[in-house]
Amino acid sequence: MQKTIPYFFCFLVSLSFGQSGKGTLSGKILDRITNETIPFAQITLTKSDSIYYFTSTNSEGNYFFKNILADTFLVEVSSVGYSSTQFSKIIVAGQNRTSHVVLDPTEISLKEYTISAKKYEHKITDETVSSTVIESEIIKDRITTNPRDIVTQIPGVHTQEEQISIRGGAGFSYGAGSRVLVMLDGIPMLAGDAGDIKWNYLPLEGINQIEVLKGASSVLYGSSALNGVINIRTQYPTSTPKTEINFIAGMYDKPFRGRYLKWWDGYRGMQGTSFFHARQVTKHFDLVVGGNFFNDQSFRIGEKETRGRLNINTKFQHKKIKGLFYGVNSNAQLSDVDLFFVWKEKDSVLTPSPGTNSSGLNNRFNIDPYIEYFAKNGDKHTLKTRWFNTDNNNQVDPTQSSTSNLYFGEYQFKKNIDTNFTLTSGATIIKTFVNSTLYGNHESTNLAAYTQLDKVMWKKLTFSAGLRAEYYQLNAVNEPIIPIARMGLNYHMAKATFIRASIGQGYRFPSVAEKFASTSLGTLSVFPNPELTPEKGWSAEIGIKQGIKIKNWKGYIDIAGFINEYENMTEYTFGFFDTTTFEQKPSGSINEFGASSRNVNKARISGIDLTLAGKGKIGNVGIQLLAGYTFMNPKPIDADSAYLSTFSSLTTNYTYDRNLDLNSDSVSDNLKYRFNHLFKVDVQLEYKKLNVGGSYRFNSFIHNIDESFHILGIFSGNTFLGGLEEYRRDQPKNTQIIDVRIGYKHSSKIKLSFVCNNLLNTEYQTRPGWVMPPRNFVFQSTFSF
Repeated sequence: MQKTIPYFFCFLVSLSFGQSGKGTLSGKILDRITNETIPFAQITLTKSDSIYYFTSTNSEGNYFFKNILADTFLVEVSSVGYSSTQFSKIIVAGQNRTSHVVLDPTEISLKEYTISAKKYEHKITDETVSSTVIESEIIKDRITTNPRDIVTQIPGVHTQEEQISIRGGAGFSYGAGSRVLVMLDGIPMLAGDAGDIKWNYLPLEGINQIEVLKGASSVLYGSSALNGVINIRTQYPTSTPKTEINFIAGMYDKPFRGRYLKWWDGYRGMQGTSFFHARQVTKHFDLVVGGNFFNDQSFRIGEKETRGRLNINTKFQHKKIKGLFYGVNSNAQLSDVDLFFVWKEKDSVLTPSPGTNSSGLNNRFNIDPYIEYFAKNGDKHTLKTRWFNTDNNNQVDPTQSSTSNLYFGEYQFKKNIDTNFTLTSGATIIKTFVNSTLYGNHESTNLAAYTQLDKVMWKKLTFSAGLRAEYYQLNAVNEPIIPIARMGLNYHMAKATFIRASIGQGYRFPSVAEKFASTSLGTLSVFPNPELTPEKGWSAEIGIKQGIKIKNWKGYIDIAGFINEYENMTEYTFGFFDTTTFEQKPSGSINEFGASSRNVNKARISGIDLTLAGKGKIGNVGIQLLAGYTFMNPKPIDADSAYLSTFSSLTTNYTYDRNLDLNSDSVSDNLKYRFNHLFKVDVQLEYKKLNVGGSYRFNSFIHNIDESFHILGIFSGNTFLGGLEEYRRDQPKNTQIIDVRIGYKHSSKIKLSFVCNNLLNTEYQTRPGWVMPPRNFVFQSTFSF
């Protein structure tokens, strides 16, 4: 095996071009305003829409191509924060050609660039997996108050409360664990105790773009990337300082159409303000400062949220060591939250079940020191670290409080072996300490090493392959080292046509909350499961991305067929449990009703994912579009009757017919809390100073939930989800939500916006006992300097 690896590398390198009849090209890349050089800009040489050569400027803004075939090439120069440019260049054999290029600064934007699948910046068209990018403009125009709400609009992505699912990969787990890894600037943002996503903690005002990577991504990102990755990239300064201040105010309408359940008098809504400032303080010092205050009175009884957050990002360039950058990013939030868990009964869906509400004072902060070094030969060394503290203080029941400290470190090395061959390798360590009366005290260690090769072959074919080994220890108990692999291909078939295929493995270690949580909420008990084992799985897809251009409007249509398979799948199971052994029972008294994380079965989710996206102008009208349809077929594999008996389908009603053949095709055996069809559209039109837009979201009926929810109301005397079965039968089987918006740009410094969410005032729930907001109106004023 050791002898094989060098031969493999030699084979890849030997695919590069020969040495005869060649010349060189060199020059500088400059900022038009400051006339300073631009380090790490990207330069590509193409011919007939095929990439022949690629390089980037060094820390001094210089670039150099050697051994270029004597021919005429199209040179494209691009850099983050600048408009790209193109020009033709003739390469003459035996001669050195020189071209200095000047770029114009633009608004802070990354357009179609992503780092998710390769851990370095590249075009989205070069991906070997499905990915989607959301830019900051749509976040602002939708008057987004929580990043979760904008992620929900991405094709193939669905949220149930705080839980996120990509292509049906996750069900309902009430904030314990996640199969999707959420990162902030490339560093994981999952909490150390529950392993969940703190959506409202993310610095919304400073978001530059959101990248979504679909499918198993554990080779580069480790545990929790079993279902995909969401990377949130923040803004940074350009040569022009930028300041932005937002004010929002909103109100809830009567809930709901045909079922007015309004319980308050007068005004009830939300208010907030945020600010963002970015500037290059000196030639060697960049500074970003942002903050947010938000208050939501809520439309549910006993629920409210007040939070304040401040974030500071710094970046220093060493004055003597060229290519050395370092800094510290930080974020801190204080919040006062009264939580609503489930409704009492079907005619009081805004009234909490007795004893289930909770109140908490939650504090969170992270400090992220980092170092980046760009060597003169193009190598890049990166060291990223984070200390992430979460402190959840339950004011109603102190036994449900928890404090966690997560320490993260990653070293990464990227080397361009030649213009078409990139090696990315790294190592990570995650150390977690949990002190809690809810979970107990626990300590975990996670070590990993990874490597990935990306090679452009025969001008149009990109090959990517990676390996990872992961070690995990919880409370001095070692898990076996997990080796995983992935590989992918991307073929540039025509001018704007890209075909891709990929397959990759994934895994997820259970969180402390999933294994050790032990508490109660009203009539619901939460039982621990120390024997919970890691989830494993793999995903594969084949897809095609076709570029589209209509006059000045550019976009793409992407079609992918996918399959995800899971082993030892973990589900947060609701039912009746033995209070001594914590084993699930087919029936029991209300005192035994509860929830616990369980390894249930193998599962397979297959389907088709279609995305249409684009931006530009047709005539004098600007059009921005993001639309998608996803078909999912989420099924258990070789499920036994005991597992299927926990399902509750309204289509076949087999919950109450024990003589029904559970293996019959007539049985709706979708995995719990999943649906088959998901369709989304978001479109915005801009004309001069006016913009109008809207979004539409559709998902089909969720056939299966936990059977125990349907019969629980009888045991609880209709005080805990009473009448849920009847409620589900009476509600529309499909969910359709429409939002509309309008904005007016008074000047370059003032913009006014208005959004009506849930225009038709539709009553719907994303999980049992959790009715979503009624129609609401939100106003926003934005001031830019």
